[in-house]
Amino acid sequence: MATLTIIHTEDALYLTTRAYAGWRAVQDDFLAYKTSLGGFSEAALIEYLAQEYPNGPRGGDWGALVRELAHSLRMDTVRVLP
Repeated sequence: MATLTIIHTEDALYLTTRAYAGWRAVQDDFLAYKTSLGGFSEAALIEYLAQEYPNGPRGGDWGALVRELAHSLRMDTVRVLP
């Protein structure tokens, strides 16, 4: 099962299943990088996002988005906010 990471940049919020060695590696992929939180399971990430961003994508339905990303063979990162 994939572990999931939240990446905050100056202008967006991303979710990813990529495994990064540290924040400098994340910064290489996201030039406007501010911070990241990682190591979430699907359930933990859904719960966190629902609490922190109740008006998130799809009317606040973080579950569908997180499950789609976690099980996707075609994408490993998705921009979710703004």
